[in-house]
Parts: sequence; C-alpha cells; structure tokens
Amino acid sequence: MQSKHLIDKHGAPLSLQARRVTALGGRRGAYEAASLSSQSHGNWRPSRYAPETALSADRNVMVARTEDMGRNNPWASAALQRKLEMVIGTGWKFTSQPNARRLGISKEQAKALGDQIEDWWNAYCSDTELRNDTTQRESVAMQMGSAFRHCLIDGDAFGRLHYLERGAEVHTALELIHSARCKQPVGRPDEDRFRDGIELGRHNEAIAYWFTVAHPNDGLAYEKATDSRRIAKYDSDGTRRILHYFTPQDPGEFRGRSLLAPIVKKLRQLSRYDEAELQAATLNAILAAFVETDADHDVIERLIGEAETPEGADANVATYLDGLEAQRLNHWERNRPSLEGVRFMQTAIGEKVQFTNPARPSAGYDKFELAALRNIASALNISLEMLTADYSKLSYSGWRGAITNVWRGVTSERSGFGATWVKPWHRVVIEEGIARGKIKVPRGAPSFWEMPSAYLNGTWLGPGRGTADPYKDARADEVELALGTKTKRKILAERGEDYDEHMESLEAEIEDHRRRGMRHPSEADVPEVEPGLMADEPNSKQGGSDEQTAD
Repeated sequence: MQSKHLIDKHGAPLSLQARRVTALGGRRGAYEAASLSSQSHGNWRPSRYAPETALSADRNVMVARTEDMGRNNPWASAALQRKLEMVIGTGWKFTSQPNARRLGISKEQAKALGDQIEDWWNAYCSDTELRNDTTQRESVAMQMGSAFRHCLIDGDAFGRLHYLERGAEVHTALELIHSARCKQPVGRPDEDRFRDGIELGRHNEAIAYWFTVAHPNDGLAYEKATDSRRIAKYDSDGTRRILHYFTPQDPGEFRGRSLLAPIVKKLRQLSRYDEAELQAATLNAILAAFVETDADHDVIERLIGEAETPEGADANVATYLDGLEAQRLNHWERNRPSLEGVRFMQTAIGEKVQFTNPARPSAGYDKFELAALRNIASALNISLEMLTADYSKLSYSGWRGAITNVWRGVTSERSGFGATWVKPWHRVVIEEGIARGKIKVPRGAPSFWEMPSAYLNGTWLGPGRGTADPYKDARADEVELALGTKTKRKILAERGEDYDEHMESLEAEIEDHRRRGMRHPSEADVPEVEPGLMADEPNSKQGGSDEQTAD
C-alpha cells in the first residue's frame, strides 16, 4: 500500500512546518513552544513516549549508572544521606488514636485500645534478635531506611511480608527484595497486562509480582538468578504480602525512576572535573624539579666539520653524545641530588619538559563547583548548605527560609512512603495481634476487618527538623501558642516528639520536684525577651552570633 502525502500546487510534498501552517488556515503557530522555525529551539524535536515504555527501555542502563553514583560519587552519597536523615532518621514513632465515634466506643475504651496497639507495635520494633527481619540483620528503623534509600537510587523498593514462628512475640517478618529481581520471566515478553515483572488487573492495579530467586547479576547463583517465582500481592484472605514503594512521575507508570536520574550527567561531569583538578595538582606537587643536560654545540659543529663524509659526521656526533651520556650517568651515580619532599626527574640530552598551565586549582574552580552543586541540590530538593554541610555563610533567617522549602518536600516524601510502605506493613502487624487475641477489641465494636482504618487511625512521627537558634524558635512557638494558631501537640510533632509521652514525662517530673521540695522550671514565670536576641542582623554587627549551624 502506497503512503499518502499532502502536496503543494507544484506537486511537491508539504514539509511538516507547511502542514502545520495549512492546518491553522495559513496562520502562524499559536505557541512559540511549538515553533519549528525558531533559531533557539526549532531543531529541538524530542520524541514522545508512553511513561512505562520509556522507563522499561532505559531502566537497566539508567539504574546501573545511578547505582554507581550511589557507590562512588561523594556528592550523590552525601545527598542521599541527607535525605535519609531527614525523612527516616532513627525511625518513626506511632501514636495510636482509634476513632471512637466510628467504632461506637467511649473515649476511654479508645484510649485503652490505642495503648494496646502502641504496645504491640513497640514490641515488634524492639525485638532484640531482630526477628522483624527475615534475615535478622536490621531493625524496623533500619529496614525503613534501607527501603527508602534503595528507592532513591533504583527508583522503587520491594518487600515481602512473611509469617514466621521462630520465638518472637510478633511473628510477622519483612524480607527486603532488590528491585532488580522484579522482572519478566525468561522467555516471557512484556504484555499489556504483564509488564516489568508486574501482573495487572482490569483497572491496571498490581495483583501479583514476579521475582527471580537471586539477583540477576549474582554469578554464584546463576540458576536462581534465572528462576522466577510469582507472588500474589494479597493472600486469599486479603492479607497484604507485597510492599511496593515508588513515586509515579506520570499516569500509567508501574515502576519508578531514581531521584538521581535527571542529574546523572551533571554529577558525572562534576566528578570528572574534580578528578582532573586533583590529578593536575598532584602532578605539580610530585614532579617538583627537572635536571636538564645539553650538549656543547660548538663541539658538535667542529666534529661535523672534521668529517670527510656525512656518515663520518654522524659517527663522530654519536660517539660524542654516547660519551657525554656515560659521563652524566657516572656523575649521577656518585652524586645523587637529595632534597626532602622533592622528586628529581632526569631528562635525556636535549629534552625539556613543559606544562601548559601548572597553576592548580584553576581560578574559577570554586565558582564552577558551587554552581553545579546548586543545580544538584535544587534537583534533590535540599539546600546547597545541606549538600555541602557548610553553614558558615547562612544567617538564621536564611536557614529558616531554606528549611521551610526543604521541609515541604520532606513532608511530601514521608506521606508517600508512609502510605505505600509503612502503613500497610503496620496494618499486617496489628492485624496479627488482633487475630491472635493479643490486642483485645472492646465489646460491641465492629471487627477489625470491617473498619481497619478506624482501628489504625493515628499519627506517625519522624525526626524533627532541627533548629538553628533554639531561643528564637522557642519564642516564636510561645507567640503562636498565645495566639492560638498552633497547639503544643503540633509543636512537639515538629520536633519529632510524641505529645502524650512528653506530657506524662513532664507530669512525673513536676511531681518529683514537688516531692523534693523544689520548683519545676515549667511552673516559673517565662523570662522576658532580652534586647537584641530576637534580631536577625548581619554577623558583623552581632559578632557572628547569628551564624549557627542547624542541628
């Protein structure tokens, strides 16, 4: 079948630009972004891809590069560590708050139920033999961190929940699975409802996952690396068995991409530039001195003039140079130069060594590196100061502005990780406790399986955002408390502390002070603000007191 083309009045095929103009009734394109004649971007015609198709085609190469960045690039490693510290830290605390109204129970019964749920989860997290992990290597907090970091590097994280009776109080155990193991079985190409190792339902929801028994690149387990097993997302009774965390960038994505993917090129270029500067500086430091030897040109001229033939001239010069080289070597053997910390290099007669630019580092090195790091920090949603761990030029107001923007991203990442990883994991643990009768349900309340969200209602607390100036932050919190714009529960949550635990501890402290005949500081009058302490002036006017690093 012949292809059809639009032609002009002369019978020639219309170009793409001409077809666009024709479609618009002879008018110029409405959007500059779509211009094909612009000098700046007229030749820029990227292809369009289906989201999952684009990821599937480039996943192996892209992930190999991001994994290498995570292992060997210091800036990438530092950025990943900062993200891990802010989002996961030393783990998350859970404050259980069962919905009394939905469960049809009193607030007292809900409080007692919440205490049981917290105790059961805490018992799971504090198992001394780490039986929360199938391999018994990581605590709950460490598994959270490993899964989150793996997702940052590879694009997604997988876990399988097991029920293992091996002496622990709680039998649920999590197995972390490398994302490379989730792939199509050997000889099974991608299909509409089966892609990248994930079986999809009628609404494109994941219903099962295919994992190889071992990592595909494990050379010591080749047969296991090619043997795939199907694992359903849910058991027949509806219990969750597979956890899958990733952040979709487009509708239609079933797998994720690494946070490092958009900046791989920038990181690679910066790394090579750093290495080149270091190598040049090292070379200049090591090759500190050269000793040059030159022949006497008058002697060579006389030897050539005395010869009767060209061959004789060559022989005379060669004999002279050989004798000169022998004398040089003999002299160096008897009189070796020595200078502490300096290396001498000998050159052949007539040779010289020249460097194109011995000055290292180059004059623009710092500015170039900071500009590149600023782009990298922005892409990773952290501040430049966090990436470089240099807060020397940051004022209190600057730090507050930076942490406010960064913390929005941290809150968003916590929300996604909690919804797709922590909460489903927590539900299986609590479900086990209720099913085994370890958590007593109030009489008359609906079953856990009828209203799981009412039982699991509560607050997850991660690490606090820290402070650059505790005094100023405390005063700001005091003002908001007085105005009623913030509660003490919220203030404590921002610091990563549980309100109920804090108040119980505070109450016990006050009672202890009274019993000892002492007055607790919280019962004393709040001191007035000292002049100048709340001002945010340049460091030159405050003696540098405003330059404090963030905790």
